[in-house]
Amino acid sequence: MERRRLIERRMREAARRWGGYREVCTPDFENLELFTMKSGEGIIQEMYVFEDKGGRQLTLRPEVTAAVLRMYVNEGKVLPKPIRWCYFADCFRYERPQKGRYRQFWQFGVELIGGADTPSADAR
Repeated sequence: MERRRLIERRMREAARRWGGYREVCTPDFENLELFTMKSGEGIIQEMYVFEDKGGRQLTLRPEVTAAVLRMYVNEGKVLPKPIRWCYFADCFRYERPQKGRYRQFWQFGVELIGGADTPSADAR
Protein backbone atom coordinates (compact mmCIF):
# COMPACT_ATOMS: atom_id res chain seq x y z
CA MET A 1 0.00 0.00 0.00
CA GLU A 2 2.85 2.39 0.70
CA ARG A 3 4.07 2.10 -2.89
CA ARG A 4 0.56 2.50 -4.26
CA ARG A 5 -0.10 5.59 -2.12
CA LEU A 6 3.22 7.09 -3.26
CA ILE A 7 2.24 6.57 -6.92
CA GLU A 8 -1.23 8.00 -6.30
CA ARG A 9 0.21 11.08 -4.59
CA ARG A 10 2.65 11.71 -7.44
CA MET A 11 -0.08 11.35 -10.06
CA ARG A 12 -2.43 13.69 -8.17
CA GLU A 13 0.35 16.27 -7.79
CA ALA A 14 1.23 16.04 -11.49
CA ALA A 15 -2.42 16.54 -12.52
CA ARG A 16 -2.78 19.52 -10.19
CA ARG A 17 0.49 21.15 -11.27
CA TRP A 18 0.20 20.31 -14.95
CA GLY A 19 -3.21 21.73 -15.66
CA GLY A 20 -4.98 22.66 -12.46
CA TYR A 21 -6.96 19.43 -12.31
CA ARG A 22 -9.05 19.04 -9.16
CA GLU A 23 -9.92 15.65 -7.73
CA VAL A 24 -13.50 14.37 -7.75
CA CYS A 25 -14.99 11.22 -6.28
CA THR A 26 -17.93 9.17 -7.54
CA PRO A 27 -19.96 6.47 -5.76
CA ASP A 28 -18.83 2.84 -5.75
CA PHE A 29 -22.40 1.87 -6.66
CA GLU A 30 -24.04 3.19 -9.82
CA ASN A 31 -27.36 2.66 -11.54
CA LEU A 32 -26.97 -0.20 -13.99
CA GLU A 33 -28.59 1.88 -16.72
CA LEU A 34 -25.61 4.26 -16.79
CA PHE A 35 -23.56 1.47 -18.38
CA THR A 36 -26.20 -0.44 -20.37
CA MET A 37 -27.46 2.68 -22.19
CA LYS A 38 -24.33 2.85 -24.33
CA SER A 39 -22.89 -0.65 -24.12
CA GLY A 40 -26.09 -2.71 -24.24
CA GLU A 41 -27.36 -5.53 -22.07
CA GLY A 42 -24.40 -7.78 -22.92
CA ILE A 43 -22.17 -5.74 -20.62
CA ILE A 44 -24.11 -7.06 -17.62
CA GLN A 45 -22.19 -10.34 -17.79
CA GLU A 46 -18.97 -8.42 -17.10
CA MET A 47 -20.21 -6.48 -14.05
CA TYR A 48 -21.28 -7.10 -10.47
CA VAL A 49 -25.02 -6.39 -10.68
CA PHE A 50 -27.61 -6.58 -7.92
CA GLU A 51 -30.98 -5.25 -6.85
CA ASP A 52 -31.11 -3.09 -3.73
CA LYS A 53 -33.88 -3.06 -1.12
CA GLY A 54 -35.70 -0.38 -3.12
CA GLY A 55 -35.80 -2.57 -6.22
CA ARG A 56 -33.20 -0.53 -8.13
CA GLN A 57 -30.72 -2.32 -10.41
CA LEU A 58 -27.23 -1.31 -9.29
CA THR A 59 -23.68 -2.24 -10.19
CA LEU A 60 -20.27 -1.84 -8.65
CA ARG A 61 -18.64 0.66 -11.01
CA PRO A 62 -16.68 -1.11 -13.77
CA GLU A 63 -14.90 2.14 -14.72
CA VAL A 64 -14.96 5.79 -13.65
CA THR A 65 -15.30 7.87 -16.82
CA ALA A 66 -19.06 7.30 -17.24
CA ALA A 67 -19.69 8.21 -13.59
CA VAL A 68 -17.66 11.43 -13.94
CA LEU A 69 -19.64 12.41 -17.03
CA ARG A 70 -22.88 11.64 -15.17
CA MET A 71 -21.63 13.92 -12.40
CA TYR A 72 -20.97 16.67 -14.95
CA VAL A 73 -24.45 16.32 -16.50
CA ASN A 74 -26.17 16.32 -13.09
CA GLU A 75 -24.09 18.90 -11.25
CA GLY A 76 -21.28 20.42 -13.30
CA LYS A 77 -22.98 22.06 -16.27
CA VAL A 78 -23.26 25.36 -14.41
CA LEU A 79 -19.54 25.49 -13.58
CA PRO A 80 -17.26 27.77 -15.62
CA LYS A 81 -15.49 26.01 -18.49
CA PRO A 82 -13.13 24.40 -19.00
CA ILE A 83 -13.60 21.95 -16.16
CA ARG A 84 -10.52 19.94 -15.23
CA TRP A 85 -11.26 16.94 -13.05
CA CYS A 86 -9.08 14.00 -12.06
CA TYR A 87 -9.88 10.85 -10.11
CA PHE A 88 -8.54 7.71 -8.49
CA ALA A 89 -11.03 4.96 -7.74
CA ASP A 90 -11.41 1.25 -7.26
CA CYS A 91 -13.32 -0.45 -10.06
CA PHE A 92 -14.81 -3.93 -10.32
CA ARG A 93 -15.21 -6.34 -13.23
CA TYR A 94 -16.84 -9.74 -13.06
CA GLU A 95 -14.53 -11.84 -15.17
CA ARG A 96 -12.23 -14.75 -14.68
CA PRO A 97 -9.06 -13.46 -13.03
CA GLN A 98 -6.07 -13.60 -15.37
CA LYS A 99 -2.49 -12.50 -15.13
CA GLY A 100 -2.59 -8.71 -14.97
CA ARG A 101 -6.42 -8.55 -14.98
CA TYR A 102 -8.12 -8.64 -11.63
CA ARG A 103 -11.72 -8.37 -10.53
CA GLN A 104 -10.86 -5.32 -8.44
CA PHE A 105 -8.45 -2.73 -9.79
CA TRP A 106 -7.90 1.00 -9.57
CA GLN A 107 -8.23 3.59 -12.27
CA PHE A 108 -6.70 7.06 -12.56
CA GLY A 109 -7.96 9.53 -15.11
CA VAL A 110 -8.23 13.17 -16.06
CA GLU A 111 -11.17 14.76 -17.83
CA LEU A 112 -11.09 18.13 -19.60
CA ILE A 113 -14.68 19.20 -20.23
CA GLY A 114 -15.65 22.24 -22.30
CA GLY A 115 -13.57 25.08 -23.66
CA ALA A 116 -11.05 22.74 -25.25
CA ASP A 117 -11.36 23.17 -29.02
CA THR A 118 -7.71 22.54 -29.78
CA PRO A 119 -5.04 19.99 -28.92
CA SER A 120 -3.14 22.76 -27.13
CA ALA A 121 -5.93 22.91 -24.53
CA ASP A 122 -5.18 19.29 -23.64
CA ALA A 123 -1.47 20.03 -23.59
CA ARG A 124 -1.79 22.86 -21.07
